[in-house]
Amino acid sequence: MHPSSAAPSSLSFHADGERLIAAYDAVRSELLAERTVGGHWVGELASSPFATAAAVSALVVAHGNGSLEAASTERTRLQDLLQGDLSELIIESLHWLAERQNLDGGWGDTERGRSNMAATLLVQSAFRLTCVPAKYEGLTDRADEFLAKQGGVATWRKRFGRDKSLTAPVLANAALAGLVSWRQVPVLPFEYVGLPKSWYRRLQLPVVSYAIPVLVAVGQLKFHHDRPRNPLTRLMRLASRKRR
Repeated sequence: MHPSSAAPSSLSFHADGERLIAAYDAVRSELLAERTVGGHWVGELASSPFATAAAVSALVVAHGNGSLEAASTERTRLQDLLQGDLSELIIESLHWLAERQNLDGGWGDTERGRSNMAATLLVQSAFRLTCVPAKYEGLTDRADEFLAKQGGVATWRKRFGRDKSLTAPVLANAALAGLVSWRQVPVLPFEYVGLPKSWYRRLQLPVVSYAIPVLVAVGQLKFHHDRPRNPLTRLMRLASRKRR
């Protein structure tokens, strides 16, 4: 190799090294400037389209199912007041979500995060449940395009394999909104929670151990909307649900 041919790479490495040191010094200075008087840092959770969309969907479903029904006049007045407050919160949340749609048409876990399938499906579900998307021109179309580019729901399910801690609740939310069929929502054997906890590891639950509430809630929701064809399984799960 001719000596002169190595010069460009050496210069490039030297220039990149200087940029790296400059970037390090800038980040270090910014971090030190953020310390409090006590010498520590204060952390704050980022605002989340993922969490906001999930909350909106829960409020809409609860609102629509009349969960605040009351027999007395006093309770009825309380119901009207709470439903009014809920409606205001829902509308404000939808405005917030619409303003944070990424350029690629999707949403991320946080307001500055990269778009992903789970957050985008949840936000779409929230808009569909409230019947509001028409007020935001192109919002739904751009989201559909993003999901299609990612390979759709089937590809997303395959990516997460056997762990259904994320896919099951997100797809159940989407099914409630009519975006996917209940057949696409994973089956969760909620009857397992009636067994001793020491058995959980041997049973190889389809959700992580801290997601047992997901197993029960989404499992029963799936059972309600799409019961298994096997009569024995259907009877077993029906009996398990009645015991709770």
